[in-house]
Amino acid sequence: MAHSGIYALQVAFDAGDSEAAIDTALAEVKSSPGLRRTTYEYIKEMALARADWRAMTIYLWHMLQTAQKKPVTQENYLLAKDLYRMMEPSQKQDNKLPFLQSFELPWKLLHDAADHHLYHLDDGPESDAVQEDLDMALREGVSKWSDPRAAEMILNQIGEVEKHSPRWVSLMTQSAMGGNADSCLELAMYHLQKDGWYPKRSDTNNKTKNWIGIEWLALSAALSTSDARVMVRRYLALAHILRESGCAKEGYAWLPTAKENVYEAGLDSTGEMIKYLDGFQRHWFDDKVMVATSDEFLDLTDGRV
Repeated sequence: MAHSGIYALQVAFDAGDSEAAIDTALAEVKSSPGLRRTTYEYIKEMALARADWRAMTIYLWHMLQTAQKKPVTQENYLLAKDLYRMMEPSQKQDNKLPFLQSFELPWKLLHDAADHHLYHLDDGPESDAVQEDLDMALREGVSKWSDPRAAEMILNQIGEVEKHSPRWVSLMTQSAMGGNADSCLELAMYHLQKDGWYPKRSDTNNKTKNWIGIEWLALSAALSTSDARVMVRRYLALAHILRESGCAKEGYAWLPTAKENVYEAGLDSTGEMIKYLDGFQRHWFDDKVMVATSDEFLDLTDGRV
């Protein structure tokens, strides 16, 4: 379907339909092998003339996919700065919109263009100015554009954010809300510890405890769709934390969900994980058999399962 749509746009563009130029270029830049020569030349002319923010976006998107020589990286950087000044967050395109309406965000283009250009610069006033633009783009990727990718990039900078600080919680929440399973897990461990679920259990009645850590751990498991073992271990960690907190029935209720999600994600072609979970279901309420603990399903050295 996508290829036939691109072909139809290319036919219209090649026939002289200038209105199809942006849609054609956007379709090509998001597919392999990228912009055709004719499309590239047309979009480049529009972009460098600063005639259309969409053309500028597509051109930069294309150019930043590969390394370039210094004159080109400088040109791209200056173009990205102009694009950023032209755009406001209210004009951004949601990447969940239909295929042809999804554009890369200006903060990311400026960040990447600055990063590419810095590679060619020696230390000095020019590189300092470019670095300032890179840092600004990253900050505003969070504060103005609310992009989870920016939050993740800041969190990955060593020494940039103190773990469990208010800023860390804010950035981690933004990343988690963008669908990052590991960020969900980090938040889960933070809240589970803070609210007395794990590793030390408070004497507070479970009904009055904050269950947000449980919810983040469940979401982390559900989003771990690339690895069956990770998904299963996170669900089992969740179930065991509840069991150890006197909520065995609530913990048990997550086991069928784990089996269903593993199956629906197509992660268990041999049925090995389903059988593994079956064993826990059969013996869940037998204390003589159930000797495993939540610790066995969590790697506490870095908070990852």
